[in-house]
Amino acid sequence: MNWSALGALSELAAALAFLASFIFIRQQMAQNHEVTKASHQREILNASRDFFAANRSDQKIFDAVATCFGDFQSADAFSWHVFTTWVIDYMLIAEQAWYMHRDGFINEASYQGFNSMHDDFGDGRGPRNLARG
Repeated sequence: MNWSALGALSELAAALAFLASFIFIRQQMAQNHEVTKASHQREILNASRDFFAANRSDQKIFDAVATCFGDFQSADAFSWHVFTTWVIDYMLIAEQAWYMHRDGFINEASYQGFNSMHDDFGDGRGPRNLARG
């Protein structure tokens, strides 16, 4: 074996090593994306759970939100304030879900759950059911 052949073999080995490292890095990036996706999915679901748990655990919040859904105009100032902050919090969670879905960080089923809840609030079915208690 002469020096040219040895040089060609070493170049081939270097190219194969580069290709192997590139494939490994690509696989690590895909794995990291899946971990990030799962983390974001948990984050939005935990935020939703905490949001609704606060409503269930505090009777004043529940009553204020139900009152405003039932008849906003006749609600008192405290109920308006609670309801307004409730709506803003809900909208922020829904917006976060939309962006995460758009960027592929939450799955279709979770996103459809948020959409369904949003639709229920938008067409009055959710508010009427909440107002009934």
